[in-house]
Amino acid sequence: MKNYTKPILAAGLWAMIAWLFLSGRADGYWLVALILWGGGATFAFYGGERAREYGFWVVLGTLSVGAWWLFFQDRRMDSDWILCIHLLLGAMGLVRLFGRAAPAWNAPFLLAVLLFCLVWLSYQESINVYFQSVLMFTGINIIMATSLNLVNGYMGEFNCGHAGPMAVGAYVSSLMTVALFGKSQVFGDPSLSPALALFGFPFCLLVGMAAAAFIGFLISIPSFKTRGDYLAIITIAVSYIIKSTIENMNVIGGARGFMGMGQVTQAMDKAPQVFGLKTSWDLPWMMIWVFLGTVFSVWLLRRFVTSTYGKGIIAICQDEIAAEIMSVNTNRMKIAAFMLSSGLAGLAGGLLAHAIGYVNPSTFNILKSTEALLMVYLGGMGSLSGSVIAAVLFTVLVDALRFIIPILNSALHWAHLIPSSYEVSQVWKWVLIPLLLVVIMRWRPEGLMGNRELTDYFPGLRDYFRFK
Repeated sequence: MKNYTKPILAAGLWAMIAWLFLSGRADGYWLVALILWGGGATFAFYGGERAREYGFWVVLGTLSVGAWWLFFQDRRMDSDWILCIHLLLGAMGLVRLFGRAAPAWNAPFLLAVLLFCLVWLSYQESINVYFQSVLMFTGINIIMATSLNLVNGYMGEFNCGHAGPMAVGAYVSSLMTVALFGKSQVFGDPSLSPALALFGFPFCLLVGMAAAAFIGFLISIPSFKTRGDYLAIITIAVSYIIKSTIENMNVIGGARGFMGMGQVTQAMDKAPQVFGLKTSWDLPWMMIWVFLGTVFSVWLLRRFVTSTYGKGIIAICQDEIAAEIMSVNTNRMKIAAFMLSSGLAGLAGGLLAHAIGYVNPSTFNILKSTEALLMVYLGGMGSLSGSVIAAVLFTVLVDALRFIIPILNSALHWAHLIPSSYEVSQVWKWVLIPLLLVVIMRWRPEGLMGNRELTDYFPGLRDYFRFK
């Protein structure tokens, strides 16, 4: 970490604690817990060599003490949260102690514990449906950003039509799941037992990914001879062709959209009936599938960019002519990159359609592609962890706009600058998001992470996961 990074992190942490206390959002008990957490983190930053060695355990200890303090003082910290917090802390401690014996299993072990905690909290209704939807949209945005970063970041091309393969994956997977396990006016009664929906759903997602990958193959062919703005125009044209084609296919709803995926996700609870059991699994299946899809996408992209193909793609980004001279088959590399990127975009589209329970062609317009571009450039081109961080920040920002926009709209209406209306307030989303992109390009053109990974800034994180 650079010299100014630690003071900024420490100052920001203590400023947040002071703001929570002065604004009345944290009473005395919460203040004690926050001081414990802030003190542990500051000790780990500035406590010298021995403190850095044991700083991890200091942070874990203060987190544990703070959580138990809130629990015993009955400050909205129930037993389910206490259980999950200590499961995560215990898992991190085990990895810290014994992880070097089998480092390849560190990240899967921590992700399995995290998934168990999310499912447990959802099952116990400690996190509501709204929070689950935020988590699902975060995972979908991570898939969308990391897949586009493969082409725009690692390979250096300019794809502005990422919403097109998303639409193909969304419609193909939705049509298959509804036709096989749901009941609709288009397909009639289900072809298979709805109890098989849990086991057939990943197969339908794979078919949607394959269809989206085929679109990526078609887009890769013009990339042999075109680059830059011309390729961007081609990708936008393909995206609009897909959108217009779907809008004119009345058999699947046309511009009205297609629905019926909600009954498929509900039918996943009936999976035990396949084994002759009369019980049902009341679990957040879509959140589980989005979690698994996100982990799979990031893992696959990491394996790809660190492989021989990945090195060839990076060589194309640096100098395509020099790569060809060094015997790199640039056409094959472009086909592989575009197909993988589009296939994962189709996975994101399929998960999005089933998470919402409804799909519409207008969902996959140029604005959806703009969201993907913003997340890529915000995180940094050529940085996998940067795209993950940017997707999380973007999702939180968009969700926060639900509360910020009405306040901003009311203030400007009070100042007689704009009329007060719902339509005008919704336009603010697409005022602030492009403005954020302009600010990024002006002050931080390389993005938050540049072309580096999170483990380059924080080497200690390599004990838990690696992006290189």
